[in-house]
Amino acid sequence: MRSRTLTMAAGVALALSATGGAVVQAQDPEMPDLTGTTLTYWTSTTGVGQAIPNLIKGFEEATGATVETVAFPDPFEQNFLTRWATGDRPDFFNFHPVYSWMVRLNPSETLVDLSAEDFVGKTKFGLLDSAGNEDGKNYAAVITYPYITGMLYNKQVFADAGLSIPTTLDEFWTACETFKAAYPDKTFMFAGGGDLWPIQIFAFDLWADDVKAGLMDEVNAGTTTFTDPRFVSGIQALQDAIAKGCVNDDITTAGFDGELTSVFDGSAAMIAQGTWAIPSLIDANGLDAVNETIGFFPLSARSATATWSVSQGGSFFVPVNTADPARQEAALAFIRYATGAGYAQYLAESKDLPVLDGHEAPADVSTPLLEANAAYLEASAPGFSMVIKAPYGDFHVSMGEMINGEKTAEDVAADLQREFERAVQTIGD
Repeated sequence: MRSRTLTMAAGVALALSATGGAVVQAQDPEMPDLTGTTLTYWTSTTGVGQAIPNLIKGFEEATGATVETVAFPDPFEQNFLTRWATGDRPDFFNFHPVYSWMVRLNPSETLVDLSAEDFVGKTKFGLLDSAGNEDGKNYAAVITYPYITGMLYNKQVFADAGLSIPTTLDEFWTACETFKAAYPDKTFMFAGGGDLWPIQIFAFDLWADDVKAGLMDEVNAGTTTFTDPRFVSGIQALQDAIAKGCVNDDITTAGFDGELTSVFDGSAAMIAQGTWAIPSLIDANGLDAVNETIGFFPLSARSATATWSVSQGGSFFVPVNTADPARQEAALAFIRYATGAGYAQYLAESKDLPVLDGHEAPADVSTPLLEANAAYLEASAPGFSMVIKAPYGDFHVSMGEMINGEKTAEDVAADLQREFERAVQTIGD
């Protein structure tokens, strides 16, 4: 999928309600004195980079609080939800702010409504119209730029192989044949199927044309299903890539780290990934080396259309804590810090583009992120999970079963439809 110091100020009085999802009114932006307060923070082990941990440290220095981090390994979502289902709660956490994931948390009962917070009016691109939103209430503070998915590729490998940037699936297959002829001992597209979640992304990319044309509206309205050929063809493409020798032989055991290593060292030409992977590449190899080595291009079935989402790494939520309102106050202080006094530090360290008004982009934003941003602004479609009205099951697990020969693309599509229908029935929509 997958942190970024200030003087202490007097404590602030926060208007908190003991009822689930009650609006917390915006208050003085100065930081309270939280000396002696320990907060628990849940996040993922994957794709976080160092900017968010440093943001946590900055908050600790600004307030005197102590933050204990609990990092869930992949599959992050399942491990997180299993712990959540026990009734255990952190003081604040990262999670996917898209409705199809967020609904599983029952936000109106379990999360603090952040709608009155200052950051809401400062968030750009209309992101909060969908991200972290349920029934017009905002439950998430999003500090990261939209994650854009497409292809991260090794520029020198492409040049050496004489490859042009493919913009359609047909061009992708042609490029694969050209590459294999030039470099039979290298991998055209490396995929980390051992971690499961990365193998979804190729299908997400290929669906972008149809999602942009309204395919998810049809699914939400019940006028089409995931067994539609437009979905199945995107799923089948990964199986076809295996059959054509366009992916690594160890796809069933390789992981996300292998994707990053192979595309950077040139043993693979490209990976289907999102811009959330760029901080990890920079942390491991340095900004200059990443700028020199890695590029980004969008790819969909029929056009160069990028897909985007707002993911978990920089999206923060606060659970309602009726048993200890002071801890809830302290968690909200972190939200205000992350979207206020600490945000410039986050941008400088993450080299991310700003999503909050009043902030300029850092001078050293990475080249692949700028290329992805250009694709986002020029021709993009929202990730289908941004606009689907209900959960659709464990797509990555079904995809894993497909690459292991246990299911067909049609079976995977049927899994998605079955779980989607079950979720729609459960939430009563």
